[in-house]
Amino acid sequence: MQTPDRRTSSPPWTRGFVLVIVLVIAVVIGVVAYGTFWVAVRLYGPPKGAGEFGDTFGLAGAVFSGLALLGVALAIYIQNREFSSEIRELQDQTQLLQAQNVHQALSTALLEYRSIEMFTAVKHLWTFHRDHRDNLVTEYLRITKEDDDRIAALPETERLAAEAVTLHYRRQLVSRFYQFLSGLVHEEIVPQSLVYTYWNRGQLRIIPEVLEPIEKVLDISYNLGESNKGQMMRKLYDESPIPPTTGETAMTNGTAF
Repeated sequence: MQTPDRRTSSPPWTRGFVLVIVLVIAVVIGVVAYGTFWVAVRLYGPPKGAGEFGDTFGLAGAVFSGLALLGVALAIYIQNREFSSEIRELQDQTQLLQAQNVHQALSTALLEYRSIEMFTAVKHLWTFHRDHRDNLVTEYLRITKEDDDRIAALPETERLAAEAVTLHYRRQLVSRFYQFLSGLVHEEIVPQSLVYTYWNRGQLRIIPEVLEPIEKVLDISYNLGESNKGQMMRKLYDESPIPPTTGETAMTNGTAF
C-alpha cells in the first residue's frame, strides 16, 4: 500500500524568526544605551567620573533586564512549539506504522483465503460435514486412517501430492488459517470489526460445526496442547455479528462461502 509521507518538521520560518528577534533586540539595546547616554549628557552635562558615567546607564540596565526576560520567554515558547511538532510527528509515524501493519496482515489473510487451495479445502470440509453430520468425528478418524495406509503404500515420490488432497491436510489448512486470523484479533494487530467486514458469521461457522468437534478429540487423543487456539477461534465465531435477517442459518454445503 502506497502511503504519503506524513512526517512533519518545525516550521521553516522558526529559525529565521529567532534571528530577526535577536537582531531587533540588539538594535533596541544599542538605541536605548545610546539614547540614555545622550539624554543624560543633554540634561546633566558630560559625566565627571566613572560613577556618574555608570549611572547614566541605569535606565538602559532596566531595559536590558526586561529584554533578557523577554528573550528567555520567547526561547521557551519556540522550544515548546518545536517539541509539540516532534510529538505530533511521532504520533503520525506510529499511526502510519500501525496502518501498514494492519494492511499487510489483512492482505496476507485475504490472499490465503482466496487461494484455490483454500477454496477447495473449505468446500471439501463442508461436503464431509453434510455427508457425515451425525458421526463426524468417527468418520474423520476412519478416513484419516485409510488415507494414511493408502499413502504409506505409495512410492516416496507420490506421497506428497497424495497427502495434499487428504481430508486431514485440508482440515489442518483451514484450521491454521482461522488460528492465524483469530491470533491477529487476539493480539490486536487487526481490529475485530475489520475482520468481520471480510469474514461473516456464515463463513466462520465452519469453526464450531466442523473444526471444533474434530480438533477437541484430536487434542485429547494426541495431547497436542492446542486448546487455547481452539478457544480463540471459537471466540472469533461467537463474537461475530448475527445477520439481522438470516439469523443463524447454517452452511451445509461448499457453495455459500
